[in-house]
Amino acid sequence: MAAQKNNRRVTFYEVVLSGPVDVIHGFLAGLRIGAGALEPVFFSLEEKVDGPGIGDRVKEFIHVRPRECHLIAAAPVRALIKKGARRMAQEIGVELVSDRRVKSAHCPFRFHAFAPRYGREIETLLEKRPAGLKLANYDVREKIDPDAKGVEAYSATHDYEIAGTGVLSGPVEVLIAFRRDLDRHPLVEPDLIKLDLA
Repeated sequence: MAAQKNNRRVTFYEVVLSGPVDVIHGFLAGLRIGAGALEPVFFSLEEKVDGPGIGDRVKEFIHVRPRECHLIAAAPVRALIKKGARRMAQEIGVELVSDRRVKSAHCPFRFHAFAPRYGREIETLLEKRPAGLKLANYDVREKIDPDAKGVEAYSATHDYEIAGTGVLSGPVEVLIAFRRDLDRHPLVEPDLIKLDLA
């Protein structure tokens, strides 16, 4: 997926590096600062982008051992990594395993609420999603039961209920940012972002 930057497209890549995660973080920070690269780098584990299996994700999260680290890098940052790959491996023990262009990204989500104001909040959040993000397979079920009015909040019966599912798709960097917004809402459950790689 590409982003607009001064009327030119910026392409993103999934880059896989092998080595200690903290070393990779430090190396990329230094590389970007030293090169003046303002384009973003997103770490898949931190941004909930699907990649390694759950066992590997847990190990990566707790920094158990040197391992593969999946990240999403803008083309200029990816070019810097590729250019310095040999030296990076020799000097800090971090190896470039692979890099593939991100063609598209999508993220399934679901929500469930028991008050009209929360239903409106969620629908407004989805309606005001950033430009470039598409909403597909959007299925919303809303139930109103006036006979249940006044029943306790944790009861099996509610006077109002709304539940929905859908899939958001679009530029990976925009989807990552909007997934954070969805994740902050207590009644929305976004899944992992899935990448379609070239």
